[in-house]
Amino acid sequence: MRDYDAHAQQLVDAGGRLVVLTSDSEAVLREVIAEQGFGATFVHATPETWAGWGLQNEKRVELPYPTTFIVAPDGTLVYREIHVNHTIRAHVSTVVERVAAWSSSGEIPAPSAPEPEAQADHPADPDWDKAVHIAAFQSAGQLTIQLEVGPGFHVYGANETISRPLAVSVDQLPELEVPIPTGEEKELSEAMGAAWVLEGTVQLSVDLPADAPAELSGVLDYQVCTEGTCTAPTSTAWEAGVEDDR
Repeated sequence: MRDYDAHAQQLVDAGGRLVVLTSDSEAVLREVIAEQGFGATFVHATPETWAGWGLQNEKRVELPYPTTFIVAPDGTLVYREIHVNHTIRAHVSTVVERVAAWSSSGEIPAPSAPEPEAQADHPADPDWDKAVHIAAFQSAGQLTIQLEVGPGFHVYGANETISRPLAVSVDQLPELEVPIPTGEEKELSEAMGAAWVLEGTVQLSVDLPADAPAELSGVLDYQVCTEGTCTAPTSTAWEAGVEDDR
């Protein structure tokens, strides 16, 4: 996305405009756009959209396969490139060239099928059910939320600016701020770039006021990824009761 946004003016000069379809909610989109200063037009799309276009990932139905379309003003499909491997995208220079060729000649090349080499090289899909386990408890005047992040997966620390960092809300104490670790800066795949990640056991703790209820609940926001692909941002409810001996 950063590469496409950086070359958005080239697309305009070639006769096109960048529009990004995404599974992210409107609230997440507003936050990301404000943080990153993206200039593209973003449109929220649902799993039904991906299914209707034949792009839905059978094992991750909320996400599509990475796909790039070039669509003429009259709705004509000028170009389509689909990749099964989530670490691969259509290169922005190819898209700019195709847009320029269409603008100058009106010729429509045949849309491409899913890349056969990408299908052949595509590793087994991660077992996302084993990616993160969440537990919450109160002890000695503290609230602790613990994540066990499975091998090969990571979530994001407070320093992360592209993907979704951890965030915790407490229903009964809405003003309570739960500190989030900054994370460790790590170079991931070429497609993912560098990020501030949290791996293994991640423990979030905060001191509670003396009058805190004996039972607390709330929501943990996070995004879990491998080095090549991610889930959509996730919100998971948690509940914590007092435990004297742990």
